[in-house]
Amino acid sequence: MRNYDYAELNSVIGEELYEALLLDGYISLMSDIDLRVYPHTLIKEQLRCFDGELRAACELFCLGRRVSLRSLSEGLRDAALKLEPSGIVRTLGESICTSSLSLYVIQGLLYFAETPGPLISLYYGEDSIALATRLDLLRPLRGKVLDLCSGPGIQGILAAALGCDVTAVEINPVAASVARCNATLNGCVEKYCVVEASIDDFFSSKSVGVYNRVYANPPLVPVPEGMPYALVGAGGVDGLKITRSIIGHACDILAPGGELITIGLSGGNEHGPYVADAVDSIVSQTPLRAVLSVLSRCPVAAGSKWLDLITRSVDGYALERGYSEPHEVMSAYHSAGISEVYSFALTLIAPACTEKGEQVHGLHRYIDLSDAQYDGIRWWLE
Repeated sequence: MRNYDYAELNSVIGEELYEALLLDGYISLMSDIDLRVYPHTLIKEQLRCFDGELRAACELFCLGRRVSLRSLSEGLRDAALKLEPSGIVRTLGESICTSSLSLYVIQGLLYFAETPGPLISLYYGEDSIALATRLDLLRPLRGKVLDLCSGPGIQGILAAALGCDVTAVEINPVAASVARCNATLNGCVEKYCVVEASIDDFFSSKSVGVYNRVYANPPLVPVPEGMPYALVGAGGVDGLKITRSIIGHACDILAPGGELITIGLSGGNEHGPYVADAVDSIVSQTPLRAVLSVLSRCPVAAGSKWLDLITRSVDGYALERGYSEPHEVMSAYHSAGISEVYSFALTLIAPACTEKGEQVHGLHRYIDLSDAQYDGIRWWLE
């Protein structure tokens, strides 16, 4: 995928696009759909029920299909053509399509991310929404916000729209360019700065400051070593490769009273997820408080949903059906001591103030909400 040029955009184009989509019904339709699922399947099923202009808007901006310019309403056609210099859309003769992007509507913001497919590189999914819904679970957002592994930018852009000064860190330059475009279209680019770097490079640079709120949606999928998987998702065999680095730096980057919020998947065994051990280690050495909620668990066993999902995903990224067999994948997990995969949400909280030289150890609050009978991964209680 190519980089996108946010310098060719401005908030006026974003307002015109929003207004046209609102009049065509696209904004209302996308706002009516449960954010926890991709809207594409529902849109495909209902497409024949929509009038021509709404149908064309959905085909273009949701499904990523090429449509005739004449099928769009005049307002949407004019707004869409203004996106072309940025690379978000492309025209060919009298037709137009997006450049592998879908347009979501998240809490009133326009948000471009990669159209879902088997080999995705600009990730936006259910876990992205799970983290975004936690933006205001704590005290109201204020001050400086750090968005780690930002992807196309949803958490940071929501924070910037609320007036926070946001630093986003993203290793993929294409994802970083989409994030800048999203911030520009939503009129908050002056509050939004993207640093293109790996997490380790960012933490070792002079760009690091202290923040009132830190969000992190790192690559989190537990993938056995040596098996092909997208960089955007692979979190090492236990899913914690990047997460360990992030929480290990939490004490240095959180302002007094600041919070770090992350979600993830963790390998573990019948006794619990290994992320609990990582959190215990952090709070035993720092004054941070931790609240770890374990939301679900899935066995790594023959016939389990998790094993089937990972085997099919590995085959997809290897571009070879039968590249891996379920028993081989299961054996790789078990060799690493992993017999269960857990989903979790973690909040680390810095004390409001600590006297100089005072040795204060943190607190680890562990909330186990997992259901041993539920054979799948989930981010909410249902």
